[in-house]
Amino acid sequence: MSKLLTVFGATGQQGGALLDHVLTHPELTKTFALRGITRDVSKPSAIALKERGVEIVQVKSTHYMCLEGPVPIYLLALYNSRLTWMTPLH
Repeated sequence: MSKLLTVFGATGQQGGALLDHVLTHPELTKTFALRGITRDVSKPSAIALKERGVEIVQVKSTHYMCLEGPVPIYLLALYNSRLTWMTPLH
């Protein structure tokens, strides 16, 4: 069973670059199932990721149920962001 890698900001520069890196490395794609978190699943970049096999989930930054189950998490928190919760669920 693959480990679940959840990436917040999947359609942004950093999150998208991380997902692209994993998707272009066969060893990593064997290790991780990918979940991309975004605010807008209708963006062309979200659709493109879904077509490449990434599970795309639309959430607000205050909804954390999408975190249930993953092992590694990539989370970009901007300075002065309202996102203050960054403690792992485990």
